[in-house]
Amino acid sequence: MLFRLQILLIIGGIALGIYSFQEMRAGMGASSDPVAVELADLEAGSSAPDKHLQVGDHIALYHGTFYQWEQQNNEPENGGSRVTKAYYPIISPTHPYAEGMDADADLESFAVLVKTNRFSTIGEIPDMPGPVQSISGLTRPASVALESDFQDLLRSDYPGINLDQILVLEDGRQPTSVALGIIMMLASAALIAAGGAWMFASARS
Repeated sequence: MLFRLQILLIIGGIALGIYSFQEMRAGMGASSDPVAVELADLEAGSSAPDKHLQVGDHIALYHGTFYQWEQQNNEPENGGSRVTKAYYPIISPTHPYAEGMDADADLESFAVLVKTNRFSTIGEIPDMPGPVQSISGLTRPASVALESDFQDLLRSDYPGINLDQILVLEDGRQPTSVALGIIMMLASAALIAAGGAWMFASARS
């Protein structure tokens, strides 16, 4: 029993260290407050002014959501299936697709893909586009932020798309402060050291 607790302490410290490193890396160079940007400018090829962005008026293409769901008891996919990850494209009101938009039209390109935790089940994902006033969060290139299976889905649906030019905006995510990052790293080191010392002391007794 003691050995399990010692191992859990060390594993917890390692997990906290990995998490804090990822948080600090994701927010490195980002401003503490989101920087406003026009989605139309990003669609025109302009570079993002910061990693922490606030996108104004836009259209959320919920019907084009890419999602991962959790299968339970071998049940087939249905409206009650739990969503574990979800991404949907957003476009500006001036985007060519928005002029004659409907759920059956073909979207050829976009600049931002939103990662969201708002949909608990598949049935909660809207099947039609919708206007949104504003959204903010940390961004990363899709080539870095997306797992390989989601990258493959994007390339399949949008042939020729350049994932380095697509930003993934994580809805509501804010950069971790340097101070908090250091505290988490120190806590990680303390947990690992405590677990190791406890294990060493137990072995000697």
